[in-house]
Amino acid sequence: NLYCNKSHGALLMKEKTLFFFSITLGLYFFIYFENIVNAYGWLNRFTKYGYSKEVLQQLKELYLDIDYSQKAHQASEPLAGWDMPVVSHNKQIFCSSAKGVLSPASIHEVQEALQQARENDDSIRPLGFRHTDNEGLCTNGYVLQTNKLNRIYDIEKFDEHTVVRAQAGVTIGELGDWLHKHHKTVSYASVSHRHKTLGGMLGIGDHGSSPHSVSSLSDHILWVKLVDARGKIREFSKMKTDPLLWGAIQVNLGLLGIIVEMRIKIESAFQL
Repeated sequence: NLYCNKSHGALLMKEKTLFFFSITLGLYFFIYFENIVNAYGWLNRFTKYGYSKEVLQQLKELYLDIDYSQKAHQASEPLAGWDMPVVSHNKQIFCSSAKGVLSPASIHEVQEALQQARENDDSIRPLGFRHTDNEGLCTNGYVLQTNKLNRIYDIEKFDEHTVVRAQAGVTIGELGDWLHKHHKTVSYASVSHRHKTLGGMLGIGDHGSSPHSVSSLSDHILWVKLVDARGKIREFSKMKTDPLLWGAIQVNLGLLGIIVEMRIKIESAFQL
């Protein structure tokens, strides 16, 4: 009887383990496919969930038509140099399909790049520090890196908040050091990787960590200046933009124009 009870208990444990494993696996695939839908079918989803025609029209004007058919490749060992047009920050992932890398040093040069790409029917993929180590790096067009758009302007008041205005190519480490000198901080939105750019962090919804405070940099952004797919400069603020459109801009995946400047809500520095 003791042996039978042990066997029955072991069988129940196996069944419970299999049940919870199945639930976990199901949730994983649900989230995985949901992310694919979010990344590739976003216009259809916006229509389905009742976005106004005005918002949809603005999204279409901002949208960068990037060819996702090109895949990234895993290097068998860290690449010795930067021979490929696009290589991840750790030199492990590369994309050989890009036509070249553009490094505009001004907003006017960003406009020229997008206007020329439109005329030549090319696509442009914005990149920051290239911390994304997957096919999100890839395009069969041109890569536009923002490292030369690295100016921090000043601390100012905007919509009754204290903000810092900076360009998208500024890294979170550079901004943190600059704010520290002015006894200010982005609070818990700071991250451990100092070389991530502000534009890149905004694009993917990057975040720090806190159980009780807002830790996503996207939630600290109150205003952005961007160059849309037609090369036009556009400005959007949290207070004056349709909430659905603003939510898309907050985590834009590099699809809604090229972010060139932003105003970030800050606060007085503090010690943990």
